[in-house]
Amino acid sequence: MKFYQKTWFIILMLIFFFPVGLFLMWRYSTWGKVPKAIITAIFAWVVYIGVTAPPPPPKDTAAQTKPAVKTEQPKAQEKVKEPEAKPVPDKAPEVKPPEEKKPEPKKEETKPAPKSQFDAAIKLTTDDLTNKEFFPNTKSVSIKVDEDEKTVVMMAVMNDGLKKSVALDFADSMIRQFSSSVSMLNKKWSMPTKDSYGSLFDEYKIQIGVAPQSQVNNPDKWYYMQWIYPGMHTKQGPNWKEAQKKGE
Repeated sequence: MKFYQKTWFIILMLIFFFPVGLFLMWRYSTWGKVPKAIITAIFAWVVYIGVTAPPPPPKDTAAQTKPAVKTEQPKAQEKVKEPEAKPVPDKAPEVKPPEEKKPEPKKEETKPAPKSQFDAAIKLTTDDLTNKEFFPNTKSVSIKVDEDEKTVVMMAVMNDGLKKSVALDFADSMIRQFSSSVSMLNKKWSMPTKDSYGSLFDEYKIQIGVAPQSQVNNPDKWYYMQWIYPGMHTKQGPNWKEAQKKGE
């Protein structure tokens, strides 16, 4: 048994790095479904509180100062000169009507594009899967969600020369980690289980690929490339255990 499959390591990850801890708990621990569900619900509630809590009001640090009022000494009364009489002109001056100013056209404000409901889950997942401490063979991870087409596109680039079972294991982890992140941020979706990738993939299909670093532009040489249609879950997903048995 590898060290990350042991109970003490899973508990340590739940305390210090809970996204990985949740993944290891569901994947490797022998705990019952009820304790797993309770622990997952607790962390999901903590994340929900952290995301939805309003920011503290800003503090006014600048002290309000009143402008100093200068008092001027009254000046001695000056002699008032009588105004000189000016001659009255024979004709009144012509008064020109004011020129009409044309209103300037209003500039159209460009509204920022709305953020996808999956953006936060994508960032959580890609940050976790590119962590060299836990996934040293990973070079890059990309996840895109097309909400109109109900499609999740996942792509990972890994080191050359890996066994097929390692790449398939990573592909399975990528799907489950993204589904877990989505479920933590939105209670509409359920968590993945042993034979299911979670309720998100009852509605969304998956296009997933795992490529060696030197063969990114050559899909025929990729470790893994697959379409997984809604509701199929692990029936069409990467079977890393079977590849491991075959020694691939």
